[in-house]
Amino acid sequence: MSENFEKLREIGAQKIHERTHISKNYVQALLHSSFETMSRVQFLGFVSILEREYHLDLSDLRQKGLNHFNARNEAEQEQSIFVDAGSSKSMKPLYIGMLIFVVIVALLGTIFSEDGSDKSLEENQTVLESNESNESNISLEITDMNATAESNLFGAIELNSTAAAAVEAPPAYFALTPRGRVWIGYINLESGKKFQTTTSERIELDANTAWALTLGHGRVSFEINGEQIDFDKIRNLRFLYKDGKLEPLSFEEYKQLNRGNVW
Repeated sequence: MSENFEKLREIGAQKIHERTHISKNYVQALLHSSFETMSRVQFLGFVSILEREYHLDLSDLRQKGLNHFNARNEAEQEQSIFVDAGSSKSMKPLYIGMLIFVVIVALLGTIFSEDGSDKSLEENQTVLESNESNESNISLEITDMNATAESNLFGAIELNSTAAAAVEAPPAYFALTPRGRVWIGYINLESGKKFQTTTSERIELDANTAWALTLGHGRVSFEINGEQIDFDKIRNLRFLYKDGKLEPLSFEEYKQLNRGNVW
């Protein structure tokens, strides 16, 4: 693995978790190149956050993860489409051949019967009724098998379509850039943890977490998933960020989110 990846391992899972707010379990999985517990979209989002936060090129880690997810998708597709559907199709000719053979044997027995007695007729009738029953059972079984194969096929197609749509979605992104030095306080509404800093530098936050923010002045720009939102106010401002949306808050609304506290 690359030198940049080794730098992350030296920093450690706990410090990375505290700085990026990525779950510690996911951080440990990334540092050990274990991708089974996460989806492709989660993996790509975590790698992007680490690259932005630590200014590192993690191309090797990204490629290794993508290889894992590609292999897993191929295995699922092969099992759900080719094995199940192929087995159903290969059984159908066998049942039809057995049905034709049984009917021919029954007809020959009727034509070449020597005694011509009522008993023979009754036996032949029994054979024909049995053949009709077998034909019905075989037809039902073939129908059920075809329906199962079609269900598996369409289920696999739907799964692949969903996975493709998920892969195309870019990782969520949320950051703010003050125009001038300012005090910023931000609260993780899921964990209740509070953070504060005085800075003029860009701050990147976990876009998948809900945040309550308060700023000493309102000359600031927000970037959310590629869209920039600018404010130019002298007075302090308060905001709620949730599910990719930014909403201004009144003083009372902010206090309510902060359990009645001003900060």
